[in-house]
Parts: sequence; C-alpha cells; structure tokens
Amino acid sequence: MNNELEMFRPSGGLQRRVQRELQNLTVETGLATRRMDAKAEVEAARVSAVAAVGQRALQEVAMVTKLERDLAETVPAAVARLTSIGDMTQIAMGSLVMNAARRMSS
Repeated sequence: MNNELEMFRPSGGLQRRVQRELQNLTVETGLATRRMDAKAEVEAARVSAVAAVGQRALQEVAMVTKLERDLAETVPAAVARLTSIGDMTQIAMGSLVMNAARRMSS
C-alpha cells in the first residue's frame, strides 16, 4: 500500500505550482474583500454626508417656518407674501439637498 501512495505523489514542480496558485488565490481573495470593504466605507460616508445636509435643511426649514409664522402674527396683511417667500425658500433648500445627494453619489 505504501508503494501505491508514493505512485500518486505529485512531482516537486507540480507541488510548488499548486502552492503558488493557492497563495495567489488567497491574495486575490484578500484584495477583493478589501476592495469591497473600501467601497462600503465610501458609500457609508456618502450616506452620512447626505443625511447631514438633509438634517441641516430640516432645521433651517423649521426656523424659516417659525419666522414666517411669527411675522404673519405681527403683520397679518403680509401672510400671502410671507407664505410665498417661505415656499420658495423651502423649495430652494430641497433642491440643494437633491443636488448635494447627486454630487455625492458620483
């Protein structure tokens, strides 16, 4: 039986080639994994950046809305104009959030 096992033992050159291929696969797998990890980190940073812009826009819209309400109570005759300016401001901020998201996604 010992002779049979020795008969199927690959040559030294074949063993080295197999070992080299296995090392290459290990390196390629590690690199592919690191690339995916890096891409995931970049995407997570983009999500955080878009969220920060959105959060700031929400805060600013709230402040504009509060100011609009306070001014409307002070000068009721200006309600229509205040509402128009408030709406335009909110639309502009929404547009900025969308543009920021678009720029950060590329």
